[in-house]
Amino acid sequence: MNDVIISLDLKKNRIRFHKETLHRLGDPNYIQLLFNPDTKTIAFKCLDKSEPMSFKLSTATVGPDNSVELYSSCFLARIQDVFSELDSNVTYRLTGSIVESERLAFFPLNTLQRVDHSEV
Repeated sequence: MNDVIISLDLKKNRIRFHKETLHRLGDPNYIQLLFNPDTKTIAFKCLDKSEPMSFKLSTATVGPDNSVELYSSCFLARIQDVFSELDSNVTYRLTGSIVESERLAFFPLNTLQRVDHSEV
């Protein structure tokens, strides 16, 4: 299975994905959030040291359901600037793929699905 899922909670400025995704990418110390408005893709790249828009990963970022939670109002605001049709009170789920050789997970915005709160 090569598909991975990420959720964007625009109301809480939260980005969430499963810890297993990080295991598949080599358990990095940092991840860098990336957004390309031209290709309409969100990605995160695994890093060994801090770089711009990177987050240090620790056990504190892992939720009780083994999900990793990151908070970035500026990152999500940038996406909403480009895609103004997104509702700021909604959580969206995206399906993506992993490129293990690049330690990268990418999520095309055309996979966006509104999440029913009973599913969260």
